[in-house]
Amino acid sequence: MTKTSIAAVTLERLKRFRLIEENRVGATSVLAQELLDEASMTKYLEKNGPVIGSQDLKVNGSIFTKRYAFLAVLGLYCMSFLNKKIDVSPSNVRLVENIENSLWLPHFQLQDFTLVDIQSDQDKQEYIDQLFHHIHDMIQSVNRATKLSDLIMWENIAVYIYWLYENEAMVEEAHSKESVQHDFKLLLAEENHAFYSYHHNPLARYYTDKVQVIGREEEIRVRKTCCFSYKLENKEKVRCKTCPPTCKIRKQEGIS
Repeated sequence: MTKTSIAAVTLERLKRFRLIEENRVGATSVLAQELLDEASMTKYLEKNGPVIGSQDLKVNGSIFTKRYAFLAVLGLYCMSFLNKKIDVSPSNVRLVENIENSLWLPHFQLQDFTLVDIQSDQDKQEYIDQLFHHIHDMIQSVNRATKLSDLIMWENIAVYIYWLYENEAMVEEAHSKESVQHDFKLLLAEENHAFYSYHHNPLARYYTDKVQVIGREEEIRVRKTCCFSYKLENKEKVRCKTCPPTCKIRKQEGIS
C-alpha cells in the first residue's frame, strides 16, 4: 500500500474543494466527530446563525449540509480523479470557520493528510462506504437538531456530486476518464443504496434529465426540493436557478 503526502500530489487541486493545510490565525474550528451529537449540532447551528444568515434552525441546517457536501466532493475527487483515498472519518476532519464575500463558506482541515493508493474495486467500495457513512451520520445529526427533511439534505449533497462528475474541465485532468464514468455509475446504481445507509439510493433519486427552462439558455437539472437559500438574511431573497417553485419548463410543443 503506497502512502504519499497530500502536498506531494498537489494541494492546489484540492483547495478548490475548500481544503486547507493549516488553520488560519484566529479562526475557530470544530471536530466533525463532535457535531454528530445532537446537542452539539444544535449549539453549533444556533451559534453560527448570524454568520450563516438565519435564526431558523432548518435554514441553517440546510445551508450547513450544502457546505458539508464539499467533504463528499473532496473525498470522491481523490478517489476518481487521483486514484487515492484520504481519511474521511469524523475523527480526522475539522470544520474551520471562514467567511468569503459575506457568505459562510467553512473550510476542511484533515488532521492526517496522508493519501493512500486505491488498490482494487473492493478497496474503492469500502472507501465509498466509509465516506457516506460519515455523510449519513452528519445528516442524521442535523435532522435530530432541526427536524429538517433528509430528502432536502441528500439533494443538497447530490447536486455537488453531479457537478464534480459532469464538470468537463475536471474530467480532462483525471487519470482515467473511463474510471471517472465507472465511478459515477457506481455511485448512482440503485443496488448500491447500502453505501448511503438508506432504503433507496439518494443520489439516483435526484439524477433527472436536464431540461430547458424559460429564461435560461442552458439546460438545467431542476431540483425536487428547495434548499431555503432564499431565506438567508444576508443575501437577496432570490431563489436558486434550479429551484422547483420558479423553474418553468419549456416543453417540446410550446411553452407551459
